[in-house]
Amino acid sequence: MIIIFCVGVFTCNCQSSVDSIVSNIENQAKKGLLQMERKFEVSPPCESLYFYDSNKIKLIEIGCGDVSMEQTKTNFYFNNEFILYSKELTHFNAPPNFTKEKAQEEGIVKGWYDPEKTIVEIEKCYFKSNVMIKWITFSGKELQPGTNEFSIKEQQILADLSKQINAP
Repeated sequence: MIIIFCVGVFTCNCQSSVDSIVSNIENQAKKGLLQMERKFEVSPPCESLYFYDSNKIKLIEIGCGDVSMEQTKTNFYFNNEFILYSKELTHFNAPPNFTKEKAQEEGIVKGWYDPEKTIVEIEKCYFKSNVMIKWITFSGKELQPGTNEFSIKEQQILADLSKQINAP
């Protein structure tokens, strides 16, 4: 009798798997397939949207900023557990409510808004069982667990998440 043992190396591209789940959640939210609850904060001006499927939270989306030159969008994604935190900072070269008509009324004809000068920065943090496993910074640098900075970031995100889940 011959027994053959096979050992294989399997890798998991968790980032692409999570990104696929996130894309699906976002599509469901856009199509109105998820229940939605809206909450507001006055200072800073923020709107929080909570998306549910069968009373299970799928997405918390927080938008902050009014007519300023900077807006922040923070998202918490869930797939039976918390899986991804993302933060998007948008820096405008003109306030978002500044229209072409307003510019003309104020005598500004050229250069009042250039979308090429709008800067969008995105930060992502991946989680497994409420433990941060990967951090992609605003500059695109990938940080791994084990540093003090990584631990502090993880604690801040989990504290923010707890605050959002327990918000009245």
